[in-house]
Amino acid sequence: MLITRDVKLLSPLLGARLNTKGAQPRKEFDKVQVKGVEGVHIATPLKRWTWAFLEARDALGLGDVALTAIIPSRYYTVSKTSTYFRTYRRGGGPLEKEGFESLPTGQVLKWEFTLSKHLPPGGDGNGRFSRPPDEDDFDAMLDHIGEHLGMSEWGHAYLYGRFKLNKT
Repeated sequence: MLITRDVKLLSPLLGARLNTKGAQPRKEFDKVQVKGVEGVHIATPLKRWTWAFLEARDALGLGDVALTAIIPSRYYTVSKTSTYFRTYRRGGGPLEKEGFESLPTGQVLKWEFTLSKHLPPGGDGNGRFSRPPDEDDFDAMLDHIGEHLGMSEWGHAYLYGRFKLNKT
């Protein structure tokens, strides 16, 4: 079943891929080309989602849920991105500034997922994971990810990419 969730960013979502052109922003989003659809198409960070759902499942005590039944869309679309400058200090050194391609605080995103009602072959952990997540489990995990982990490489350490699920 295809499900769409609207989320509102509570802090900027930062790109993580090094810009090999040497220009600002130094870190940018991975993008995909989509013919006939306007906007910026940002590739879904599958490794990050896998890690986040694992953390959320364990934190919420949903140890019997097979996360292989959650399949994020390969991209999401936004109208534009902006540049966010993160300032920091390494040790006692001078203040440094680094540019990131970003989505700003307050932006609402539509994320699509396939939520399978059946366990994919080989996804049962030798019987450990006995059921796919239902929508309530999925929403609880998404809430946990938004509040505690964020969807930025710097989300869990520096609070970037935090979001709130817009429940309608």
